[in-house]
Amino acid sequence: MQTDLQVWLDHFLYHAGRRSPLPEGDNEGLTAYERRLIADSIATFQLGEQSEGRTLLQAAERFERAHGAEPLARIVQLFISEEQHHAALLGEFMDQHGIARKHSDWTDHVFRWARRLAGFELSTRVLITAELIGIVYYRALERATGCRQLQSLCRILVADELAHVGFESDVLKEIQARRAPVIRAAVALAHGAFLRAVSLVVWLTHRRVLRGAGHSLRTFRRACRDQYTFHLAGPILAARPVPCAESQASSLRGRTNSVPSSACWPPSATAAPTMRARSATPRPSSVIDGCPSSTSPAATSR
Repeated sequence: MQTDLQVWLDHFLYHAGRRSPLPEGDNEGLTAYERRLIADSIATFQLGEQSEGRTLLQAAERFERAHGAEPLARIVQLFISEEQHHAALLGEFMDQHGIARKHSDWTDHVFRWARRLAGFELSTRVLITAELIGIVYYRALERATGCRQLQSLCRILVADELAHVGFESDVLKEIQARRAPVIRAAVALAHGAFLRAVSLVVWLTHRRVLRGAGHSLRTFRRACRDQYTFHLAGPILAARPVPCAESQASSLRGRTNSVPSSACWPPSATAAPTMRARSATPRPSSVIDGCPSSTSPAATSR
């Protein structure tokens, strides 16, 4: 594969030994009103984060064997472990603030069913759709309450999700690059339609939190669309630079951790001579490193 999978393996191995703990906080940081506002919504997202990922891992193993894409399966395994850590952090926060956990939800069942439909590419497309929307959601959840503990937790989750999306989009772009232009256009059209449908479902089921953050249906779906455009609609033959998640997380948490260059994206020229630089493309006006810009409707509600 043109994508330097060793760089992504280094990234996930580095973070596997440096899991973020739940930020400190007390039971009084979340008001009774805020607890009622977010309880059902955050429980649904916590349930979605705790998938065992067996189907995705098996699909990755088959893809690796078929395309000589070692160490793809190992990366996916580490990636799944990081998602499970997100579920643990959210669950710990919920337990601390008396928010009941969910054991089932119809939206979770639909996503799990969709990931089982086909192979690695379709599973990854379903997953990246959830994560692109998740970035917008966690930013909204951060703004919807005044709880500093929850705000810090949301920043940790977004920093990790940005790296996940970076890995997934690199792989998907390489798969797309092997196709005829008409097939690429059809796949992009179908994926865009799927994202629009999912973003509508998320709005309908989480609109209280999203409205609390200043979103309307229009601004929320536009933010989701901008995430998709930024990460997936760019040049497909180039490697997209993704800021190292630990660097973002460190700046958000006020830490000064030193991150080896092999754990960041893009790698140095000596680390990955086969990678080609991405042509410069303008960022959507409402997305800067996965965050709404200061001119977006959502950002002005802070």
